[in-house]
Amino acid sequence: MAKSSVKKVAIVMSIASVFCGVNVTDNVASAEIHESRYKNKIVLPKSPSDWIAPTQKIINEAIAKTNNPNVKLVPANKDILNVQRRVMEVNGLSYGDFTSVYDYKTKVQPIYYLEGYDNSFATGLGKIITGEKNRIPDTYDMQYYYYLFGHEIGHCVLGHMYIPDNGSDSMMHENKEIEANEYSLDTCAKIGECSWSGFYKELAKPIGPHGEGNSVFEKDAVNKYIFSKGKGVLSSENNSLTYKGLHYTDLYNNVQDVKFGEKIVTYAFAQFAFAIDKGVMSTKNVYLEDFNKDSINKSALVFRSPSIQGGYKIIAMFAGKKEDVQEAYNKLIETNNAKFSGYVPAVKNGCFMYVLMRLIKDYEENGVNGTPKIY
Repeated sequence: MAKSSVKKVAIVMSIASVFCGVNVTDNVASAEIHESRYKNKIVLPKSPSDWIAPTQKIINEAIAKTNNPNVKLVPANKDILNVQRRVMEVNGLSYGDFTSVYDYKTKVQPIYYLEGYDNSFATGLGKIITGEKNRIPDTYDMQYYYYLFGHEIGHCVLGHMYIPDNGSDSMMHENKEIEANEYSLDTCAKIGECSWSGFYKELAKPIGPHGEGNSVFEKDAVNKYIFSKGKGVLSSENNSLTYKGLHYTDLYNNVQDVKFGEKIVTYAFAQFAFAIDKGVMSTKNVYLEDFNKDSINKSALVFRSPSIQGGYKIIAMFAGKKEDVQEAYNKLIETNNAKFSGYVPAVKNGCFMYVLMRLIKDYEENGVNGTPKIY
């Protein structure tokens, strides 16, 4: 990662925040070893070619569910493929055809799109099929896709496709889904721009006609995983994350009367859990930086620490330039939260940064105790 000069800015409230000329770029972590609890039940073919027909049979069944016999598999759009590449990078995976029956551990194929199909699934030979086609507009909206395709890639590399399952062992099915969820949760923890908030969009889905959505058993397992990382400060209300009892609707600047969207606040709360788990939930680890990973956001508030895999974790992203966000934030500090004239994006961004820094400062001083004051 190329780094330029760093300048330090001291601000009121004893919050030491560093504003760097560093673009938030890819972080590549070493791959973890993931194995299924059912690894002894895996039945591998004699050669990869022996799995071509069973894989095509699964794909044909999916095509039949679209009620369009002429539909064909096509490559997924570039945004989805970019998400797949990020998942692959942090897990040491590569694209490639199988030349060994053990290639399922290290290789996948580019995701394919199936028009008219309302689910996503993994098959043999590292193939993943999805009905998701929409362009992903910004990094906040990517969170669901990181979860979704991290989950399906998990099925591939854990060898779930090669474990005989006649449908009679419901516990095995549930456990394989939980394993794929845990693989995806671990993967999202390695990606700097990724948050566990994407799981909450998925958790809200009811079970659909093709098996989409999560069972209560799976939801409980994901909740337990994420809440354990937050060490008691996170909870769930109507499939939405709360932090120290604060709902996203509680996070507004009382003088400015600026409100923030649920997905943005939930993203930040999930990053708090990550920072708490890694022991970096402190203002001394917070930086405001340039951001260039989507077409909307220009700056980001970031945790940076050697304790984090890849070195960073984004707390929030802003549509305004970092200098404008910094200026609005400083005015809030200097004028004791006085009302601004105008509501340009930088003002809203500065207010959100103000709120987040107050919450991080509160945790720094009080840990899990008490409900923090925002203004």
